[in-house]
Amino acid sequence: FAIEIGRGNYQKEFVPLSDHDQMGNALLNMRTSLQMNAEDEKRRSWATTGIAKISEILRRTDLSMIDLSDEIIRFIVKYTESSQGALFIAEKGEQDEEALYMKACYAYDRKKHIEKAIQQGEGMVGQCFLEGQIIQMTQVPNNYIKITTGLGAATPRHGPR
Repeated sequence: FAIEIGRGNYQKEFVPLSDHDQMGNALLNMRTSLQMNAEDEKRRSWATTGIAKISEILRRTDLSMIDLSDEIIRFIVKYTESSQGALFIAEKGEQDEEALYMKACYAYDRKKHIEKAIQQGEGMVGQCFLEGQIIQMTQVPNNYIKITTGLGAATPRHGPR
């Protein structure tokens, strides 16, 4: 069991001799701790790699703001294995009020015709902007936005594929 844990096989089964088996219970605790550390390291590595790749995109000086925005949202959607995404930038409007303006999107219907501004507190995105907090939807309504592809359209969903 200890050899398998040393190899990174945290799925190996082990049953202590009894509740008083100090060595067996210590090995199970060690496995749990090492497994949590390995998962944390995997998440940190994933985030660090993503940030590095976004930094590479940002360093490209040959891109216009539109092309840069498109590259960023395309990378983020693919990297996060999402189906759809939009990149909004906070800017001052005509009335000097700050709003979010869509600069790029991925998998939206008729991308060329999308011009979208969201005021603070307007809808889910505007609420995130107002509060400065993430809102994660786990139950996506059927009449919510559609994800469009060459094969058709689908409703977004949350969770593993």
